[in-house]
Amino acid sequence: MREKTLKVVFTFASVSDAMAAEEAARREGIPGRIIPLPTQIAASCGLSWAASAADRATVESGFTQAKVAYEGVHEVSLYYVYVTAWTMCACDCSGSIRALIRTLFI
Repeated sequence: MREKTLKVVFTFASVSDAMAAEEAARREGIPGRIIPLPTQIAASCGLSWAASAADRATVESGFTQAKVAYEGVHEVSLYYVYVTAWTMCACDCSGSIRALIRTLFI
């Protein structure tokens, strides 16, 4: 049986803020990844950034330095989902939304 682990979840006001966070994380080496908004959290955007709870300070300082706008920070116990397939968007962006969809529906 899978066990839940404590994660820190950053929420965003819009998808563009979430994508900016992902780009900043890739550029700055900020730990974590984009995930669908957990059902335990209410936010404006359906995407969020999840990282290990131990990395909270690192992520917060990294997002602050990169001037990433986030709506809130929450600690939630979650199952970790691994990306099983990766495809690129037609717009040549990071492809994270499509990867997320493929992860959920494969």
